Amino acid sequence: MKPNTYQRSITIVYASLAFGQVALGGLALFNRLMGNGSAADPVLTTALSIVVPFVSLMALLLAFFLFRMKRKAAASRETFDSKLAEYRVACLLRWTLLEFPAFLSLVAYFISGALLFAGLAGIMFVLFLSTIPSSSKTISDLQLNFEESEQLNIPQ
Repeated sequence: MKPNTYQRSITIVYASLAFGQVALGGLALFNRLMGNGSAADPVLTTALSIVVPFVSLMALLLAFFLFRMKRKAAASRETFDSKLAEYRVACLLRWTLLEFPAFLSLVAYFISGALLFAGLAGIMFVLFLSTIPSSSKTISDLQLNFEESEQLNIPQ
């Protein structure tokens, strides 16, 4: 893949993942505001209030731990293209691990109507937004030299 299309493609993937979270959140909120939700079983709500935050915390820790490992592996690659490919895998892994608990929280909100889950989904979405891709982040994360940085920033 050409370097100048790399940034565009990774941004499109990121935007698609973000849109999915916003769309599901909007649907869950709309459903609750329209009064379509049923009264949730208190036992289920209690179980979800334990499981969802735990899963979210574990996914968050795993996302940043695995990203750090994959980012270091990508930076140590020999060729520029292999660095970009490995870095894309690292980003996708992190985004998936941040997106999953947001979806889980939204489904729990949809089922129970408890605002705890909507708030947790919002927190996970904000954390997801903090990982927005950019050329400068790619350069910094991969510790690219000047020549590689110029390749990444070739105008289209």
